[in-house]
Amino acid sequence: MYDEPESTRPRRRGGTQEPCFNAGRLGSFAASGLVVLLGLLMAVPASAGSRAVRVYGYFDSVLGYNRYESDTMGWDAYHLDLLGSWVVDRNFRVVGDFTFEHGTEHTSSNLGDLKVRGYLETMVGEGFRLNVGKFLLPFGEQNLYHDASPAYLSVTSPRALYWKRAIGEDDEGGTVKDRLFSKTGTGAWAWGTLYAGSWEFEYNAYVTNGRGAQPYKVDDNRSPGVGGKATIRAPIGLLGGGSVYWDRHGKVADDLEILVYAGQLALDYEGVHLRTEVMPALSSSEEDKWRSLGWYGEGAYTIGDRVTPYVRFGDFTSEFHEQHEQILVGGANYAFPNHSVFIKAEYNHYFAREPAAESPIDEGEDVPSYVVQSQIAVAF
Repeated sequence: MYDEPESTRPRRRGGTQEPCFNAGRLGSFAASGLVVLLGLLMAVPASAGSRAVRVYGYFDSVLGYNRYESDTMGWDAYHLDLLGSWVVDRNFRVVGDFTFEHGTEHTSSNLGDLKVRGYLETMVGEGFRLNVGKFLLPFGEQNLYHDASPAYLSVTSPRALYWKRAIGEDDEGGTVKDRLFSKTGTGAWAWGTLYAGSWEFEYNAYVTNGRGAQPYKVDDNRSPGVGGKATIRAPIGLLGGGSVYWDRHGKVADDLEILVYAGQLALDYEGVHLRTEVMPALSSSEEDKWRSLGWYGEGAYTIGDRVTPYVRFGDFTSEFHEQHEQILVGGANYAFPNHSVFIKAEYNHYFAREPAAESPIDEGEDVPSYVVQSQIAVAF
């Protein structure tokens, strides 16, 4: 039940948002309206029927070379995320998430993205909650806090699982790139946490509209997205779990059918942090049949509760377009004493990248096989 106020600061495993729209004048009006509405809700005290109003979020900015295969050095106004939680009573609360990504400019040039999600959470008890609306899907270790960079060590999430890939072709023959699973969905999500002594078990099951032309408005290809996730946490800091997702991708010709699994294992013991994930996927459509496999392993050690060097190796292969990527990531994460401000610096080296990425500047040349980037991330 919502008896006690929740922390106004995102936990190290905080939540985030998802793509939505990028429309010029309409987006400008919507963004202005959201800011005004958020300001009013922050300024007006909770009514007698409301238990609490909390607003929190995160911010980050990145300076890097060759990010997004740019072959240049530049800044990225990465995220400004505002999250609101409005507790109605002991059993209900509404959650809103408004994200401005890549320096949103809703003008005629349509730069950046404004991403919005929101849902109603009904809580019977710790063992059962039901969310209805638009939400991030519980898949893998990191999708629930996909873009909340203060919640993880590296600058970005592991590419082997969480990056967009070529998965099929549209009706015009163009290549469609997307994640193998859907990052968000509109629908219903049941979840809960059960305890047995010091052991903790969490389950998740959901059904959404899937991925069609307008996935947040209607299921226009008669194919829902369905999935689930279960995790077990042991007293020694060991966490294991598995996820599954299935849908027919409506933006790919013939509604590409994808079934994807993920397994995760993590150990956080004193200063030691070890984690790995593996994600096999299968397309069973008649026109485009392919298999893929992504995995990574990561190790880190925290020194003096401030500095955490980390290293990660990831690999992704797919039969579609004969994709293959191997990447080694090494860096350091520094946490300020308040553990709300983090500075990161890292180096990424590609041992394999097929198909090759062509330089947008030097015609006929490929981009370098490395990325160097630094980031400041703030939770508030």
